[in-house]
Amino acid sequence: GLIEAAGNESLLLLSGMLHEIVERHTSMVAARQPRSTAQHAPWRKKSHGVHKQVVDLIETGDAVAAEDLWRRHAAASRRAMAAQAPVKDVLDLFD
Repeated sequence: GLIEAAGNESLLLLSGMLHEIVERHTSMVAARQPRSTAQHAPWRKKSHGVHKQVVDLIETGDAVAAEDLWRRHAAASRRAMAAQAPVKDVLDLFD
């Protein structure tokens, strides 16, 4: 990916750690969803739509709007995930 192509080993390590933290928290939230709706939860469809919008904005060259949308999406996702699976400390994700 993009980070690997940059050739910065420190950035690659940090990115890998952050990715693992986000994946673990996302898995924790998904595990708390009812089994019948976990794969088709409304938040998944909405999140996918935002990701598509960000890509579309980048493709059209509107970096400012893409960044603004991504920041708002990240903040909303963080609040929603914290409500579904509160974590006091990142180490709670590694039990």
